[in-house]
Amino acid sequence: MTLEQFGYRVVSGEDGPELVALCARRLDDVALAVVDIMMPQLDGPSLLRTLQRLKPGLKLLVMCGSVEKEKVAELIKSPSIRFLIKPFNADELLIAVRDCLEGS
Repeated sequence: MTLEQFGYRVVSGEDGPELVALCARRLDDVALAVVDIMMPQLDGPSLLRTLQRLKPGLKLLVMCGSVEKEKVAELIKSPSIRFLIKPFNADELLIAVRDCLEGS
């Protein structure tokens, strides 16, 4: 809701497979995937790799705890992945999304 209130178009999925299917159908429209690393039915690293295969260079903002960040960063080394450590507030989310989209 926060992202939509600030003018972002958002497509959301309930779990990893649904998110992959949604992204595949709207591949040209997806500039950034904001993903919680703890999504059900598909572990975080597998989800991230699948999204990167669908759209190489896709920018990914991964919401996670600091311990999870270290595990994911080890498994997937990619400049297109950024992390947003929980807990965070709406302003931090908006800044992270803007930075990802602008590439800063």
